Amino acid sequence: MLDVREGMTLQRVGHLTGRLDRRALPPAVDVVLDPVFSLCVRGVGAEVRIDGHIDVAVHATCDRCLCAFCRRIPMAVALRMAVDRTCTDDDVLIVEERIDLTPYLCEEILLQMPTFFICKDDCAGLCTQCGIDRNVGHCSCHAQAIDERFSALATWTVE
Repeated sequence: MLDVREGMTLQRVGHLTGRLDRRALPPAVDVVLDPVFSLCVRGVGAEVRIDGHIDVAVHATCDRCLCAFCRRIPMAVALRMAVDRTCTDDDVLIVEERIDLTPYLCEEILLQMPTFFICKDDCAGLCTQCGIDRNVGHCSCHAQAIDERFSALATWTVE
């Protein structure tokens, strides 16, 4: 909870650290451990600015080879909350003296979660013909045939 009473948070800088309960995230995000956050809260005029980072450890499936793996994903957080009614569309209007940051941190995690997971940079993926994991073994399948519409490119050389 963040206390935003006039004269308290708006007049000084504060630091928040802790863990976000992973049960607050939707089941589609397979979080291994509770996300850890470290935030700097400061008042600027009629705004409360929250900057920091969240570390999230997720269990994912590689989109190339379909193997399961765990990955730590650091995420930056930058929130602006307005205390008065002259806020922009990007601001969150603060109506009460205390705010639960959980839904806002969960939203940041969901927005910054990768849509494409790869287990390692040099993942070879699956063979498109026989389905073998090319990271584990090699197959005897022939290279994919070139579409005849692009056959002229096979003779092209770069000087």
